[in-house]
Amino acid sequence: MWGRLGCGSGPLRAWARYDRANSAFATTIMAAFLPVYCSTVVARDLGETTATAYWGYTTALALALVFVVANIGFAGANVFYEALLPSLAEENEIDRVSTAEYALGYLGGGVLAVVDVAAGRSLAKAADEAMTSKAES
Repeated sequence: MWGRLGCGSGPLRAWARYDRANSAFATTIMAAFLPVYCSTVVARDLGETTATAYWGYTTALALALVFVVANIGFAGANVFYEALLPSLAEENEIDRVSTAEYALGYLGGGVLAVVDVAAGRSLAKAADEAMTSKAES
């Protein structure tokens, strides 16, 4: 399978794993997991309006304090990541490898998002049961 995707050599397979991890992080943590975690865990006992307002405040603060630094780090890491492929693949392989791993990276990110949601629901259920048990005692 790896050969058909253009990742026949060990260094190209290693680069492909790095690409998938990079895409999975962007797909799950930044886009899917954090907003759900905040609404179901952090702001759980707040009213919907208050929780939404706090999410907005938190997001604005994160944009001001952390987002810029995180994006600089993410972009800086991507400079090395993007520079790595041309040193691993032949010139006629680069497009094929990059395209295949772009697709597989986001597929992997989607799978990880499903796992994260299932884990989050499981944790939320356990927290509910603990809170209910504590309230009953």
